[in-house]
Amino acid sequence: MVDAVRLAPWRMTRPRWRCRWVLEAEAGAFERWGLRPGDQLELHRPS
Repeated sequence: MVDAVRLAPWRMTRPRWRCRWVLEAEAGAFERWGLRPGDQLELHRPS
């Protein structure tokens, strides 16, 4: 993860240069999951 942004409902943020992926979650989810900028995520398809 490079950056985390909290937005109000129905709002958008500026585009991020060279951004390839976006992970969207409900407010407070990253804190509950313990995610911080610099963390690496590994995503798997459900089996």
